[in-house]
Amino acid sequence: MIGHRAGGGTFADSAARNYNYKCPDVHQVKFSSPINNQFLVDMSASRFRADDWFGREPEVAADAISHFDAVTNTYTVALPTCATTPCRGDVFNASMSYFSGRHNLKFGYQYMKAGQKNTNWSTSGMRAVFRNGVQDSDQHLQHAGRVRGIRSRPGVLHQDKWTPTSRLTLNLGLRLDTNYGWQTATCRGDHAVPSGAVLAGEQRRPRFQGPGAALFRGDATSQETARRL
Repeated sequence: MIGHRAGGGTFADSAARNYNYKCPDVHQVKFSSPINNQFLVDMSASRFRADDWFGREPEVAADAISHFDAVTNTYTVALPTCATTPCRGDVFNASMSYFSGRHNLKFGYQYMKAGQKNTNWSTSGMRAVFRNGVQDSDQHLQHAGRVRGIRSRPGVLHQDKWTPTSRLTLNLGLRLDTNYGWQTATCRGDHAVPSGAVLAGEQRRPRFQGPGAALFRGDATSQETARRL
């Protein structure tokens, strides 16, 4: 998918826009099979890759200096910065269900890993500032070159859909998730000062998310009768 997007000021000429294209790629698989009349195995996985690229227009020179009029809030010649944002995500789910009388038991494992990489650059590292068409100053652009954030979330679960009476259904369960994220080292762009400097990454400790339960009276499929505990 290809398009042209305005960025920065309220107004811009045709050159001071982003040449934008997206490349999504999604794959999913699912397997579900009964072992016998009491056991059911269910597994699924998905893979997602995409890139959202905001580059310079084809007619803009590689070393073009962006012009910005601070009075009319207008960009011309080129936009000061470009960016690309590749995204990725991987998900895996597996569970086994056991059906016995008034109990529907499920044991499962879920895993999700997602990441996003932001890369920024400038055609010249400069922006010329004008006021009503008269150049006023030059600005040096300080921008990060490459930043990547990653998030990992594994979890296990156990739940029981128990119907002790015809008018009462208890959806009980225990679930434990860990939510862990980190950011890799950041490298500044070629026009930054100092050029190519590397900033340390960041890691965060896992955050545990606790159990939960739900109580239903009447129709268990109706959200209006649900009461979270």
